[in-house]
Amino acid sequence: RVKRALVRGHATAEAAGEAKRSYVAYLLPKDGEGGEGGEGGGSSSGDPASQLGAAQELEWVREYEYKAKPKAEGEAYFFVVEPEAGEVLYNEITSEISLARKTFRTVAQRPSEVMLTRRLLDEDEEGYEERATRRQKISSESTLLLTHRG
Repeated sequence: RVKRALVRGHATAEAAGEAKRSYVAYLLPKDGEGGEGGEGGGSSSGDPASQLGAAQELEWVREYEYKAKPKAEGEAYFFVVEPEAGEVLYNEITSEISLARKTFRTVAQRPSEVMLTRRLLDEDEEGYEERATRRQKISSESTLLLTHRG
């Protein structure tokens, strides 16, 4: 279940005297959905999350307040070393994001159901696919991450 978790951004409504606050909601597939035994890759045919157009119900677990602090250029970065490909990738960390567990909605205020439906990208979203491929390459489990803080 945790491998299929979803974090989604939300914001509170502006109230009298209170500013709008942003937070993220931590969502998990409902018990019994998403193929509990499909931990290998999530491509089983009975898995609703892997089928285009199939809806999957998510459970609203908790909320987190987040704060993003910009970093100075060159202050924090990491290298991704891929010995097989003979590549070293440099990635600068431009923001530091911290999460703190906080309640923004009572259980009664939360949505009665949250549904996830997979779809194909639209033509104007094609650039997203390239970024996702790059992101996946950076986060690959077979790479060695070297980090440095200035």
